[in-house]
Amino acid sequence: MPPPSSRGRKDRTPPSRRRACSADIWLGDNCGESAASAREVQISGWTNVGDAHGLGGAYVVYDYVIKTKEGTPIHAHKRYSDFLVLETELLRTLPRASRPYLPELPPMAPLARYRAAFLAVLAAVLLHPDVGGCEAVRRWVMS
Repeated sequence: MPPPSSRGRKDRTPPSRRRACSADIWLGDNCGESAASAREVQISGWTNVGDAHGLGGAYVVYDYVIKTKEGTPIHAHKRYSDFLVLETELLRTLPRASRPYLPELPPMAPLARYRAAFLAVLAAVLLHPDVGGCEAVRRWVMS
């Protein structure tokens, strides 16, 4: 309810000059503030390693490129099992509140090649403002 002194009075201030001020409410734009050290990630290729004759023991190595906030590209090669290790470590070390941000890895497929879902998982982890900057991710990228 308006204070007694303003009851019944019409605000004659033109709409272009009206302001809303409050010492109790602050809105901030947090764009750009992120603990993640990456600003871009892509899978540039993959390689089948192992038995070319189909006798077993073959696997896929993903070649991915992370571009840091500073613009430095980091090239790395990881197997699907390496991504499982990262997922396990994140589930072990992240606070419960951050775990819903972790997407599930696509199922492992024999000699699977590039899939959009796989890149989506990698990007969701590495580019997330909180998850992407955690110690487990930094260790994994540099290993």
